[in-house]
Amino acid sequence: MLEMLRRKGGLNCLEVARILQSYLDAEPGKYSVESVANHLQECRRCGLEASDYRIMKASLASAGQSVPEDSLQRIREFTAKLISEGPDDPSDAISSES
Repeated sequence: MLEMLRRKGGLNCLEVARILQSYLDAEPGKYSVESVANHLQECRRCGLEASDYRIMKASLASAGQSVPEDSLQRIREFTAKLISEGPDDPSDAISSES
């Protein structure tokens, strides 16, 4: 199923889930910035996950603001599920041929 979510020459959801935080923190990694960015643009679920991480990171950077615990828990659960099981529905990915 994950293979269906691989973009032409790109990454699948499982690969992106494993490196998403490093990518968003601009840490050097095994995959190119372009391949991760392309996947996040094409895959609705991974794109939303990245958006949540960005919001959380911005919130943490703001003085005196904290990230809501329910947001943290939702991200933890989603990431663990994506790593262990893959996405629920391949239709969450937008076909690059559309």
